[in-house]
Amino acid sequence: MGWFDALLLRAAISKVGRPVASRAITTISTTSTLANLNKQTAGVRRSLAHAFLNLEQLDPNLYRSYELVRGRKSMEAVYGGQVIGHSLSAASATVSPEFIPHSLHSYFIKSGTVMVPILYQIDRLRDGRSFCTRFVKATQNGDAIFTAQISFHKRESDSIKHEFPIPTVVGPENLKDYHTLMAEATSEENSDIQPIHRAIIQHKMAEFPATFTKIFEVRPIDAERFLFKKLDSSLNSRFYFWLRAKEDIGEDLGLQRCLAAYISDSMMMEMSLWPHLGRQFLPSMVFSLDHSIWFHKPEFRMDRWILFEIESPCAAGSRAFSTARLWTREGKLMLSVAQEGLVRARL
Repeated sequence: MGWFDALLLRAAISKVGRPVASRAITTISTTSTLANLNKQTAGVRRSLAHAFLNLEQLDPNLYRSYELVRGRKSMEAVYGGQVIGHSLSAASATVSPEFIPHSLHSYFIKSGTVMVPILYQIDRLRDGRSFCTRFVKATQNGDAIFTAQISFHKRESDSIKHEFPIPTVVGPENLKDYHTLMAEATSEENSDIQPIHRAIIQHKMAEFPATFTKIFEVRPIDAERFLFKKLDSSLNSRFYFWLRAKEDIGEDLGLQRCLAAYISDSMMMEMSLWPHLGRQFLPSMVFSLDHSIWFHKPEFRMDRWILFEIESPCAAGSRAFSTARLWTREGKLMLSVAQEGLVRARL
């Protein structure tokens, strides 16, 4: 789901909105075990545990999460990437360890809220010798908010092998984190940004959830494009970011894949809109409709630098389509992502 609510974005042109005070979530006492939760972790590890591992197993095919992350500070809507990550985590718990996810296809049916626990019902569609298939339905208050079908594959040797080379871009070492860039761009001393672009950036900074910024650092390759100082001649150009988790998150490859699923939803819709926002387009509604991930190389670490390549080949019919590739620093194509989202303009 998109990082910003379009109506709030319009309001931000005159004034940055204040966050809505959060309410305490009432958890239900249960004798079921918390799946893989280490309560002694701290800092980034604790945030990750809350985001991905705090799933209660209610029965062999039913899980519950109640430590939910907002997509925006001022809204109660749950971040879609967390729902994807939870679905992958719950489905993975129902297959043997030798089966690794290779594809995930999901639909966002309606907005979820951080105020109510999410139930994840797993349907074991198939258990074969080489492949396992799981269907996941996420519900709140009895209503479906998200569905996903996830396929798992037992590791095989390469029958054929090829991949695109990693794009030639500058490394992350001398680039600034995007929060630093936005803070510098909106400072009183900086006068080379148009007022509408300043308001958009200020709104983005105000709305970014604390959990995301606590876990990740993201460094745009082209800071001038990211800050609207340089407008593209084409509206469907590519964006590149280096990103990683800020601290070591351990050897659990399942957690690494859940973290990749989490981050894969973070900038897809935003980057499809970014060139249009630079031309002062302000949407009235932005909402992710579906999300697909293909895991090409199952062994990677999200606490190492990852290159995030995003492009939006087409926007039509009030829908924007985006694709992404995530690469390891060594040039291995980890996964591919595709997403379509709703974009409406106020008439």
